[in-house]
Amino acid sequence: MLAGKISAALLRGVSIGFCSDFPVEGELPGELYRAEKWEIAAGQEALSIAVALSDAEQGGSCLRLVPRCLALGVGCRRGIAPETLRETLQ
Repeated sequence: MLAGKISAALLRGVSIGFCSDFPVEGELPGELYRAEKWEIAAGQEALSIAVALSDAEQGGSCLRLVPRCLALGVGCRRGIAPETLRETLQ
């Protein structure tokens, strides 16, 4: 589990790369440092954390976090066409 590996690395004092698609207020904790997305995508970061909408740019050692405010749950009656849902949401 990647979250466990990152937690263990932090406890050992390993620095972890961090990037975000969203503004970050305040200073990062000392164990984290700002990494560029291209560094993470290229696998130059051993372990990293990304706050993002998509995991397409992150490698396998990157923990992707999606802000709760971006999650969407949808319920509908049986037989509703996917296009109808898509149009309604847009």
